Amino acid sequence: MHEFTMTQIDLKVRLFIISDAAKTYSKAAVLAEFKLIDYHRASLNYLEAAISLCYISPERACVYFRKSIKAFINSEEIDFAIYLSMLCGYMYGAKFSDDCLSIQFYKFAHRLRIQNQKDHKCIIKDKDLREIGKDNPQELLKWQTIIRSNNTICKKKNKPLDLCLKCIYAHAKLDDDFDGYLYFQDQYKKSFKIRKPFSKITYVVKNRRGSRDEINYTPVSSDSGICINTQKKSS
Repeated sequence: MHEFTMTQIDLKVRLFIISDAAKTYSKAAVLAEFKLIDYHRASLNYLEAAISLCYISPERACVYFRKSIKAFINSEEIDFAIYLSMLCGYMYGAKFSDDCLSIQFYKFAHRLRIQNQKDHKCIIKDKDLREIGKDNPQELLKWQTIIRSNNTICKKKNKPLDLCLKCIYAHAKLDDDFDGYLYFQDQYKKSFKIRKPFSKITYVVKNRRGSRDEINYTPVSSDSGICINTQKKSS
């Protein structure tokens, strides 16, 4: 007869609780979406289900992240749909090392911007990004102040951050909270909801095969900030 250690039992119990929580949130989301026709509430419940499943399977969580994004679109909260798409692109690239899903989320956010005429005017230029990458103390302090101010303004206006790939790199590097927290407005509580589902993430915009040369990245469009790797695999 196989004997389980307390650690193994504890792990199994935790996984069961997390999985059960995800199912509960999923059922609540389906009820809100198809019975109550409350897409906002559905999106938040799908999001909770996704966050729970991230502990077990990022692939399973992806399904619910997408459902959450779709529900935000149906509730005409396009800014939140774009924000969540960008955040998922960041998480799947930085935390889960899944470049394929990462790019899919980034591209979807880009398409939403185009379809809904939501132009992103990034204040971070390429030269600024290079200076931030060089750890120039003066530049780091300047952009850290700008990013904190941007966070404060968004919270006061009850709006999500408007992010492109350059913004994400800057926020991940300079905002101590960004890569460990999910910031999301809960309109029912009239406040920003803070979740900490993941451990600290160190994010570097680079080719997953090791190259950090900018020549290996091509922008999908002039202002999207979304980049795709164009470096060919070495045979």
